[in-house]
Amino acid sequence: MRGGPEPGVAEWARLGELRERFLGGTAGGADYWIDRRTLELYDRFFAARIGWKWDAVLQELKSRRFRPGGGPLLDWGCGTGIASRCFMRAFPQAGGVVVLHDRSDEAMRFAEERLAGCAGGVPDGIRRARVLDPEAVAPETTVLLSHVLSELDDRLLDGIVDGLLRRAGAFVWVEPGTYAESRRLIAARGRLMDAFYVAGPCPHQETCGLCAEGRERHWCHSFARPPVEAFTDPVWAGFSKQLGIDLRALPYTYLAMCRDKPRPDTPPEKTGTPARLLGRVRETPGGLGVLSCEATGVHEREIRVREAKRLAKALKKGGGGPYFHWKLREGRIVGGGTDADP
Repeated sequence: MRGGPEPGVAEWARLGELRERFLGGTAGGADYWIDRRTLELYDRFFAARIGWKWDAVLQELKSRRFRPGGGPLLDWGCGTGIASRCFMRAFPQAGGVVVLHDRSDEAMRFAEERLAGCAGGVPDGIRRARVLDPEAVAPETTVLLSHVLSELDDRLLDGIVDGLLRRAGAFVWVEPGTYAESRRLIAARGRLMDAFYVAGPCPHQETCGLCAEGRERHWCHSFARPPVEAFTDPVWAGFSKQLGIDLRALPYTYLAMCRDKPRPDTPPEKTGTPARLLGRVRETPGGLGVLSCEATGVHEREIRVREAKRLAKALKKGGGGPYFHWKLREGRIVGGGTDADP
C-alpha cells in the first residue's frame, strides 16, 4: 500500500460513496472515476484489499502449476490496474505486452503509470484500449477480470463469456466472495468446460458439485489473509472505522481456466482423495465440519479429533490448504494433509 497522510472528512465520504455504488450494484451505470484523487484513494484502500485477494489466488494457481497463455495480458475493466500489477509480480516471466481496457481514459492512464513502476515483472509494452473487439483477441492472450460482475447485466456477461473468454488462451477471474458472484462464476465455468481445463479453484475437471440437488444454499468462496500492516497502520484503522469495514474479512471467489491441462489433481506420491476446502471450518461437538469439493461432488464431511488429531489441530489454527488429500473412512476424514506436505 502506498503511504501518506490519513484522508480528510470529504475524502472518507468519497470512499463511502464509491463503496455504496459497488455494494448497491449501481456502479455500472456511469463512469465513477471523477478525478485523479478518486483514483488515488481507491487504489490506496479498495484496490489494496482486492490485491490481497489476487495475491492469495495467484499463490494458489502457482501451486497448481498454472501458466499464463504465452501471449498478451489483457486487464479487462482494469480500473487502477491492481489485477495486472499482482499478476506481473506473481508471473514476471509473462512480461510481454499488457493491454489495459476500461471505459475511463483517466483510469487507464493511472493504471499504466502504476504498472510501469511496479515491483517484480515490468511489461515490455503497455497499451490502452477503451474500445475492445473480442474477435481481435489473440488465442494466446491471458485475460484478467476483477470485481466486475456487479457492473455486468446478463447480456454483457454473455458477451464476456462467449465472446472474449472463449477466444483467450487462459483467464483468471476474481470476485467478492458472495453467493451471487460465486453462482454466476459457476455458471460461466459450466459454459466454458468444452474449451478449457479448470486450473482453480476446483481440484478436478468434473461438473461443479455445487450444481447438484441439495447444494443450492452453498457457494464457492475462500478467505485471504491481510498483511500485518492492515492491523498496525493507524490509517487502516481509520479506514475500518470510517467505512465500517472489518479488515479481517477478505472473502473471495474466483475462476481460472486454461487451454493446456494443469498438473495432476494430486501429486503422484500422494494418496487419498484430492479436495479443496470451501468457506470456513466449523467446530462441532466431536471435532470439525468441513465443506469439501471433490471430483465426486461437494460433501459435508466430519473430522473427529480423536481420529485425526494433528489434522484437526492444524485446521483449527487456519493452517494448510486450501488443497488437501483426505484419507476417508465411512465418509469421515480420518487423516491426510495438504499437497505441500512432505
